[in-house]
Amino acid sequence: MKKIDIVIEHAFLDKLVHKLEDLNIGGYTVLDVVGGRGLKSGKVKDYGVTEINRMNYIFILCSVVDEENIISNISPFIEKAGGIMACSDVTSFYPKRT
Repeated sequence: MKKIDIVIEHAFLDKLVHKLEDLNIGGYTVLDVVGGRGLKSGKVKDYGVTEINRMNYIFILCSVVDEENIISNISPFIEKAGGIMACSDVTSFYPKRT
């Protein structure tokens, strides 16, 4: 099983979700980001509640095949939108997935 982590500006969230739905990807969760520290700016950001600077964190649990599909179809969008994406191997205990 694979886990894909995405952080993206809220303004791009709907488009990202539509892309995931178009690929028939389920098993994702969207969370609001309330703070963090970027690699480039080097300062702590407080994203607050305004739409202008709001960020979202999306994590997806999926198969290796879905991971490859997501990477090839979503990566260009994430890069263009200025987001970040990371992939890792995970073990799911509940519910059991293959």
